Amino acid sequence: MQDSASDLLMSPDTGRRICEMLDESAWAKDLAWTDIQALSSYMTLLDFQKEETIFSEGDSSDYMAIVLYGVVEIVKHEEGDEFSTKFLVRLGPGRAF
Repeated sequence: MQDSASDLLMSPDTGRRICEMLDESAWAKDLAWTDIQALSSYMTLLDFQKEETIFSEGDSSDYMAIVLYGVVEIVKHEEGDEFSTKFLVRLGPGRAF
């Protein structure tokens, strides 16, 4: 496993790994291998630090993210009598959000 996105970009196996990860994902199950290869050429690798916020509820975006390595936790911050955080889901490699 690589330490960061920049290490992955330097790896000769990066394109193959991204294609395999896409091929294993539930949302791409009906895509042909050539379609997966074409799709992977539009992807950008980003590296986030532990506990870094990727986006917040209500943010607009024009992308979909797929976990290549590590874990992403999706939480909801709720306000009431006291500010609280509700855990929703934990996503690992190959999962999209």
